[in-house]
Amino acid sequence: MAQFGKLLELIYPTAPRHNFRKFWTSADTLQYIAEKDVLSKMSAQFRSQVLDPSDVLQQTSLPAYELAVSSLGGIIQYLEKALISEDILSLGLFEVYIPEENIATKLSRNLILDSVTMKNLEVLQNLRGEETSTLFKIINKCSTPFGKRLLRNWLCLPLCNQREELELRQEAVRELAENGAVQLKVASWSAVLGKLPDLERLLTTIHSASSLKRSRDHPDSRAILFEGDLYRRRRLAHFLNTLDGFQSLSALMAEICALLSSTDEPVKSKLLTQLVTLQSAGGLFPELESKIAHFRGSFDAEKARKELSIIPNPGADEEYDEAVEGIASAKRQLNEYLDKQKLFFGVRVCYFNEKPGKNRYQLEIPDSAVVKTTRSSSESYKEVGRKKGFKRFHTPTILKLVAKLEAEENRRASLLSDIFRRILEKFDNDYQHWSTAIRCAAKLDVLISLSKTKQIFESYESYSTLPNFIWPSSSAEQSASTIEEGGNQSSDEKEEAIFQAEELRNACLIEARQLIANDITLKNGTMVLTGPNMAGKTTLMRSVGLAVVLAQIGAYVPAKSCSLSPVDRIFTRIGAYDEVIESQSTFMVELNETVAIVRHATPHSLVLIDELGRGTSTFDGIAIAQAVLEELAEHTRCRCIFSTHFHSIVDELQDLPYITLAHMVSVGDSTGISLYKLLSLSGLPGGERQQAGSH
Repeated sequence: MAQFGKLLELIYPTAPRHNFRKFWTSADTLQYIAEKDVLSKMSAQFRSQVLDPSDVLQQTSLPAYELAVSSLGGIIQYLEKALISEDILSLGLFEVYIPEENIATKLSRNLILDSVTMKNLEVLQNLRGEETSTLFKIINKCSTPFGKRLLRNWLCLPLCNQREELELRQEAVRELAENGAVQLKVASWSAVLGKLPDLERLLTTIHSASSLKRSRDHPDSRAILFEGDLYRRRRLAHFLNTLDGFQSLSALMAEICALLSSTDEPVKSKLLTQLVTLQSAGGLFPELESKIAHFRGSFDAEKARKELSIIPNPGADEEYDEAVEGIASAKRQLNEYLDKQKLFFGVRVCYFNEKPGKNRYQLEIPDSAVVKTTRSSSESYKEVGRKKGFKRFHTPTILKLVAKLEAEENRRASLLSDIFRRILEKFDNDYQHWSTAIRCAAKLDVLISLSKTKQIFESYESYSTLPNFIWPSSSAEQSASTIEEGGNQSSDEKEEAIFQAEELRNACLIEARQLIANDITLKNGTMVLTGPNMAGKTTLMRSVGLAVVLAQIGAYVPAKSCSLSPVDRIFTRIGAYDEVIESQSTFMVELNETVAIVRHATPHSLVLIDELGRGTSTFDGIAIAQAVLEELAEHTRCRCIFSTHFHSIVDELQDLPYITLAHMVSVGDSTGISLYKLLSLSGLPGGERQQAGSH
């Protein structure tokens, strides 16, 4: 723990720290959750997984989850100190995290990309820590902020053993990219999506602002705002923008749904159709129009913008309507009492000072009729004021009715001060409803972005194709449907894991037109790759890794053709760098990455190793490289590209059945620039291999 503290001190010397003496126990955590009424917001599935069914109070965790629940307690402690526990816990978004490596299936549900692989393949950031020339930057054509976030999630967690979902994505992407009638409308759809506000974050803001507990206990409720009008204007604008955004989204989905059902070219994409079809018609998109109309009818938006206060329309808030009716009832009774007094005195009698304040509703009586106040047996008149020719009185009945009136007015004022939060609370009660609409819009936005990868790759003189997947028959998810173009096919148990691409280019370097495309085939074995420095060995490796990522999120791949069986994890050992803060030398980092590969690689993995063993002496490096190569080729039998300058390894292992040889051969260029292309050496006699460059 002390070493971890020193590490934090080195990395983040100015960051604030919260030192917890100890985390809550699992019992303390569950007691807190029960007291804060968070338990009821958790899903039944989560509770059944974590809680002991024998405890009726649901405050005891199963033994296997005690440490996990205690860790949750530590997180809650931090959220409490950060004053955001109510905002987050009230969402009830709890689920049990099971790492993919611990799932007892032949293939994991998702392709695992660790931080080293993400860095080496330049998925989100390049090696300089920037976004330029990254895979995300190249394929991100999303129009909405929430679409961009979903695309990042897809890139970080591509699909693996989810055949049906992957085929649905491919089908939708092909429809958006190749259906003529749909293509004509995609630009206008993207334009509408681009005008939407960030509905996902606005929804979270509304959730926080709608909390009654937060409005009473959070320090925000006690804050004195120097620019209160500006704050109220922004809060109101956020809500109105949210309503406008959902209305535009609902209209767009209706338009797309109508087009898909009326187009001359039949739309075969089930996913695309479901995303824009209402739930009532068997789709995924929720009904929004009636809910939006309800909130638009709750108050006058234009008046609210001008006055910075909301007066709810009749029917918008039941309690407010009751308070208004109570005020009207009290005023009616006061007027009825005034009519009785007019009959009693027989002269003109009226109320003085009906406005809020002291001595309201004084009964103003002419001096000529004041004498009758002493003759009434049912009322006692108390003089409270006078003016020339008139005296003013209060009676017990007036005081009683005024007290009732003021109580209702105070109730109305209290409700008005909280009416905006109450409207937001009603809106937030349908959080899942609104969230579902956002998910549908985000998914549509990402699918449109992925469909544009075809145009992006082809605009730089590259081929583009949707890969064909070869599914093992033991795959947990089988689908009766297949994709027409080439068709996704099932293989028997013994069929090898494969990656095969023709005219493949590096997706991150697609703008560099001089890069040569390569044909490559990997079949449950290791390709030993040799070639001079700067011949493109690492670029080729990254091309394969990026192609797998693109294929397993459902996008086009920059190749003439591509077939592969699903990859469960990509491992990379590329480049040389040290970790001074962690006291790890370049060689130590290299070995740690290699150990992770040897321990966790499976026959379904893709391993990319670049010049292993260069961080130590030549003989030690050769020994390490050869041992790892033999392990991956003979025992793991995964798809692997192993580049090396240790040519003695090639001579030692060239006859192994699961090793193929390849070399980067110079092909020249009319401009005098040296260009290199992959050449397979397998099957060539030894002399020809040596002449080609593997010596």
